[in-house]
Amino acid sequence: MDLANWEPGKHGRNSAFNLGLTLHGKCSSKESMKTTGLLALALFSAGTFVHAAEDAAKPKPALSARLENPKLADDAKSLTVDFILTNQSDKPVIFAERWNSWGAYQWSLKVHLKKGDPLEFTNPQQTWTRNFLSVVTLEPGKEHTSHCLVALASPSPWPEKVDVFTPAKDTGLQDLKTASGLSGVFSAEEIHKESLPDGSKKRETNWTGKVTTEKIAIPGK
Repeated sequence: MDLANWEPGKHGRNSAFNLGLTLHGKCSSKESMKTTGLLALALFSAGTFVHAAEDAAKPKPALSARLENPKLADDAKSLTVDFILTNQSDKPVIFAERWNSWGAYQWSLKVHLKKGDPLEFTNPQQTWTRNFLSVVTLEPGKEHTSHCLVALASPSPWPEKVDVFTPAKDTGLQDLKTASGLSGVFSAEEIHKESLPDGSKKRETNWTGKVTTEKIAIPGK
């Protein structure tokens, strides 16, 4: 190791420890070994401080996502869960609502099984009797909660004020008894803009990106 060019922020925590070993090897007396040990500790602390400062300087993503209140239905053919988005920034975050085609597929869920690959569940809606861009304006520190129904088949009648998710492809499952966990993704690939019919105002989103929830357990029956 080049002792003359060692820098805590450049070479990191481990290199500080290795530098101490290098210096230790160059010293023979007990006093020198003690001094070397203290120097290595100081260098290691400096490297840790630099990396902590770098981590603290990284901006938080504007949105975070989490799942809460999972509940498996009595017949185990569906489950409910709340999908919560939080604005962690100091500016409003604007994204398309789910009911229209611009926002319909921004949310997705994965059901993790006790065995096998997780199953992806998405919005089954394919057609709209009416369709225009409407948005959610999420102010700093505020949350947006979607009450979700995760089902193996589309429900009939369609529930009100609930976001339905069905399998993205055939699962072959009769129920969700083997489900052990649940995770979610919220993503937007582009900014959307649309003018009102009279041209007086534009609706538009301002966020793109992808946020993933942590996996949560599904209470069994």
